[in-house]
Amino acid sequence: MKRSQRRLLERRRDDYLSRAAKALSQDPAADVAAEVERVETYGKLIQAGRVTGRRERTIAAIVGIICVTLAAATQMVRMPSAGITLVAEATSVTFMLADPWRWEHPASGAHAIRLENFEAIDLPPTVIAKEASGDRDWIDVSGGNLSVASLSLAEGSRVTLEAEPDAIDLFVVGGRLSGDLTLLGDVEVTAGTDDGGTDSAGGARSFALPEIVSFASPGDGIVPAHILIRDETPLTFQDVRVTSLSFARETPLEAGQTAFRSTIREGQVIVSDTQTVVPLNRGDHLELRGGEGARLVHLGLDESISVAFEGEVERAQLVQAGVHRDLRPTLLEYVYHNERLVFMWSALGFLWGFLWSARKTLFP
Repeated sequence: MKRSQRRLLERRRDDYLSRAAKALSQDPAADVAAEVERVETYGKLIQAGRVTGRRERTIAAIVGIICVTLAAATQMVRMPSAGITLVAEATSVTFMLADPWRWEHPASGAHAIRLENFEAIDLPPTVIAKEASGDRDWIDVSGGNLSVASLSLAEGSRVTLEAEPDAIDLFVVGGRLSGDLTLLGDVEVTAGTDDGGTDSAGGARSFALPEIVSFASPGDGIVPAHILIRDETPLTFQDVRVTSLSFARETPLEAGQTAFRSTIREGQVIVSDTQTVVPLNRGDHLELRGGEGARLVHLGLDESISVAFEGEVERAQLVQAGVHRDLRPTLLEYVYHNERLVFMWSALGFLWGFLWSARKTLFP
């Protein structure tokens, strides 16, 4: 019931009440039954209007709360995934393979290679004396013309690449790793086992034809298999599907503790759903994980590592100056940039509902 209607009923009720009182004051025996009946009728109507008004105000308040809650939710709830394009330069990168990956001729013309923490390194007698040939846990080769002829990694392998001024470190854990080295020319060979022993049978070797050393690791241990390549030629590979990507290096601290420090030097992230560009600075922490079609478009290894990544990710966490940020767009941001018509009608609906609620609640 509107306020004007209630006031009209109250005036008429008061009018009939005044008539009855005036009649009784003039004649105590006067018949005022009709006036009393009218007063009761108007009183019931007024009371019913009050109940209806309270109900309307309650409904209006609920509508207002729903509008505000939905508006807040669209700004707080994030999309389950986001399209990310990344270009960055870093000193190390870690990723997990979504598919088996074979790296053909990853390093040719290297002047030093070290393999360690492998289950099997098959050294032929021409490399190590016959009585000492067989499996080894580590091997160092230098000089001549060295090459990692092939490298195969299983799906789910966690790969870390670290760049140094004159070398590249490759660490692999969580999946089988196998490959071949080729040795050519005058080469210095040293090999040993994980107990710290070194084979005296190693030493200088000369190969007129390429000699092959095979190596393999199941990747099911805690300690990663490690390949160190000293090569002045930049290494590159492209189009590798991954399920995660991060930039951090474990650094020892005092009292045996460690910390993970960012290896990012510079770069930028583009959130394709909103075309938001986020610059990356030295020391920023970035982690991308999950999603469909995520891949390393390009990875170049020299004195630093250049990374180009694109794909849909379910986790996109960025830490800048200690502030954590989720790069996935909120529902409101996504609708605004991708569903303009839906956004317009939703905004109009929210505005109408909020104003109607305010009017009914504050001005019944």
